[in-house]
Formats: sequence, structure tokens, C-alpha cells
Amino acid sequence: MKTMKKVWRYVANYKKLLVITILAMLMVQSLGLVAPLIVKSILDDYLVGIEKPWYETTEDKSQVEYSGSYYTQKEENNTGVSIVIYQGKYYFVEDIVVSGNKNLDENTLSITTYNEDIIQYQTQRMTTTQVLAFYQPFISSLTWMIALLAIRFLLQILFTYIQRISTSMINVNIVRDARKDAVKSLQNMPMTFFETEPSGKIANRVISDVGGMMNLFATIMNLLINASLAVIFAYIGMFYLDPKLALFTFIIFPIVYLWLKFFMKKLNIIAVKVNEQSSLITAQLNEIINGISIVVDAIRSYSF
Repeated sequence: MKTMKKVWRYVANYKKLLVITILAMLMVQSLGLVAPLIVKSILDDYLVGIEKPWYETTEDKSQVEYSGSYYTQKEENNTGVSIVIYQGKYYFVEDIVVSGNKNLDENTLSITTYNEDIIQYQTQRMTTTQVLAFYQPFISSLTWMIALLAIRFLLQILFTYIQRISTSMINVNIVRDARKDAVKSLQNMPMTFFETEPSGKIANRVISDVGGMMNLFATIMNLLINASLAVIFAYIGMFYLDPKLALFTFIIFPIVYLWLKFFMKKLNIIAVKVNEQSSLITAQLNEIINGISIVVDAIRSYSF
């Protein structure tokens, strides 16, 4: 918690960048939520939407012509027909086909309903031209949906770029400020401090420990904020598509919480040990390097 307060003390100087980062994250997650909804609409309403019932209507340029009759998906009082997609092929059925498991034997389509009832229909194999004619009413809307998907993709790239640039700018600035403060604090230290503390350990605190602040901020932004937003928006989409399934996933939350608590406790212990060992290694390495110059000077003076 103390480390968090120290990090926030520096981050607070760049609130505008922080706001830009969070807004960019919100936009990225929102656009990520929009993508599957657009794809779902393209598949269900247009590509597979051709299987929804068609109704015979009067002659109209905006309707679909098939075998001398005209059809539309706007529900009317006339007899309904269906188009069935089976193994990538399209079949015309002069009746409204019920939902269920499909099985096609030559021209006979068998539908096994969820009540285990079997209903059979006579089908006619459709040509490519006929299939394209039934897709024709969807072309305009489908084009707009694909264009919208492309725009969403470009916007996601833009806001991801803004998020990463603003996060990097905050990182660089807080590290710079923290190291300036560290150097100022060292200048105010008494000489006895430098006599007892190895120079390498001091250098490691200025470099590595401050770098750890940068890593902590990046972790907070990526895991705490970005991941939390991702979960929130994912559940918004899940509740929109299937509320029961979304509620069912809450069962795993206590397990994940216990695992994270155990993991973070172990990670904190290991991080402290690694930091201590890193400080010792840096201190010893600094003493060795400084010792080399002393040995060289001694050798030169001895040779003379």
C-alpha cells in the first residue's frame, strides 16, 4: 500500500494523461464488445438469415423471384416457404421448416425436433444464381455491416495506439521524477550513510527500485484497470446474449479469488528475495569494477 501511495504521488502530476489513457481503454473495450455483436448480426441476420421463412407476395422489383413466384421475408398471410442450408448447399422447401437436427437423403429432408419427433420435407436443390437472388435483398445491409466492422477495427487500432503512447509517457515521466527525487535525497544524506552503505546498493536503489515503480504502474494499468474493464464488458455482452450462462460463470469466482490470493502472497515473498539478491549482486559488481581501477593504478605505480 505504501508503494502504491508513492506511485500515485508521481502519477497525480499527470492526471490529464491518465484520463486520456483510461478513456482510450474504455473505447478499446467498448469496440471489443461491438465486434462480436456485429459478427453475430452478419451471420444470424444475413448469411444464415436466409433460412428464415419466406412468404409469397405480389410482383415487385424489390422482392425475390423464384420459379415464377415472388417472395419476401416480411410476414404475410400467404403460404410460407423455406431455404435450408445443408453441408454448404442450398435447398428450397415449399413449407416452413421447423427447428431441429437436419438430415438429407436425396431430396427428402428429415428434421428431428427437440421432442424427438421426425418431420420430413421434400426439397429442391437450388442453383448458384437462385441462391444469389435470395441474398440480393441483404446486400445493402450486409455491405454496411462489413463497413462498420472495418471502421470498428481501425478505431480499435487508433485508440490502442493512444492508450499505449499515453501510458508510456506517464511511465517515462514518473521514472524521471522519481530518480530526480532520489538523487536529491542522496545529496542531503550525511557522509556516514555512504560509509556504511555499499555504492552498488545505492545505485541499485536509484535504478532498479525506481524501475520497479514503472513496472508496478504498468501492471496496475494492464491488470487492474484494463483487465477489469475487459471482464465488465465481457459480462455485458454475455448477459445480452445469454443471461443464464453468464450467471453460471459466477461459480468460479471464489476459486479464482482464493488462487489469486495464494499466488500474490507467494509472488510478494519471491519478489522481496529477488530484489535483495539483485541489490547485493549490483553492490558486489560495483566494488569489483572499482577495485579493478585501484589494482591497475597499483600495478602501474609498482612498475615505475
